[in-house]
Amino acid sequence: MSVYQEHLDRIIAAVNIEPVDRIPVMQSGSACNAAFCDKTLKEYCDDPVINTDCNLEAAGMWGEVDGTQATCFQPRNMARMWLGRVLMPGHELPENELWQMAEQEVVSQEDYDIILEEGYQAFYAEIMNRIGNPIDEPEVKAFREYTPTAIARFVEAGIPCFNGGSLFSPIELFTGGRMLINFFADDLFDFPEKVEEAFDIVQKSNLEAWDKMYSSMQNKPAGVWIGGWRGTPDVLSKDMFERFSWKYLVEIFDLVTSHGIVPLWHLDACWDKGLQYFRKLPKGKSILGFDGQTDIFLAAEVLGGHTCIMGDVNATMLSFDTAYEVDAYCKRLIDACGPTGYIMSSGCDAPYNAKLENVQVLCESVRKYGQ
Repeated sequence: MSVYQEHLDRIIAAVNIEPVDRIPVMQSGSACNAAFCDKTLKEYCDDPVINTDCNLEAAGMWGEVDGTQATCFQPRNMARMWLGRVLMPGHELPENELWQMAEQEVVSQEDYDIILEEGYQAFYAEIMNRIGNPIDEPEVKAFREYTPTAIARFVEAGIPCFNGGSLFSPIELFTGGRMLINFFADDLFDFPEKVEEAFDIVQKSNLEAWDKMYSSMQNKPAGVWIGGWRGTPDVLSKDMFERFSWKYLVEIFDLVTSHGIVPLWHLDACWDKGLQYFRKLPKGKSILGFDGQTDIFLAAEVLGGHTCIMGDVNATMLSFDTAYEVDAYCKRLIDACGPTGYIMSSGCDAPYNAKLENVQVLCESVRKYGQ
């Protein structure tokens, strides 16, 4: 059996809630890989080959990882799901300062009518034009074109990719482009019916595009992200969550699984009030990745034996705690969430200032406690 197949089988067993020889490790985090490899963030973000080199080299520095969420990453691509510009190191920012989302109100209430009258693509083109078409910049295109090569390089190194795309529901677009307070305080109360009608059009367009993309791929990624960071049950009432967020997420889940790809739910913010919704999805089909704000021990109680849980050694711990403290927390995670249906990982991305010894302890913990 190849190393790649061994790693993939271990993760898939965790997804399927089946016994594992040891708990798998998922690498997550991009900026820290530049730091570990002594590259500036500008170098890391400007060149897809350097970016992938760092991610591969850092995976070996972490330890033996079974999968990765960081193959080739250009932050300006986040404009697709935020409808806003990303300030970049060495361009708008000093060369070693972390990229930042420059969120501003670029979508007006009147822009919903563009969607209703002309369709999502006309709206999307208009908003991208307003923010300077960042995803059409040469370096961003270069990253997109290189990504299949980056994934293939990780496969050759024996590491499956579980972020072969970032899929998102309409609410994430509009809370970015409209800004949080405008969307929640105005749009959802002023004309919820129009919002829902626009969301349906956006969702249909995105699902068709994603279906076409994954249907045409010869080599599909092992997993893709389904993102959820603002349309959460912690922010929305139960009825609004179900109407404006959850139903769209379920449709994305159905699309991803129809292509034989594992949905990796990238769940930022607090999902404590929404954990039970994931029990409505088929058992053993996806991974829930938490960032430290959701109570992962509650998640283990609610979803143990049904859905694979991943995380959540959080950013603060990886940056500022001692290796001893990280080791103790990892053991607690393994005892509470494992041994089946659990993947060890950071909470969201390992941060730029993560200590290398701390991510190494994270990797080593599964050999000490997760056999």
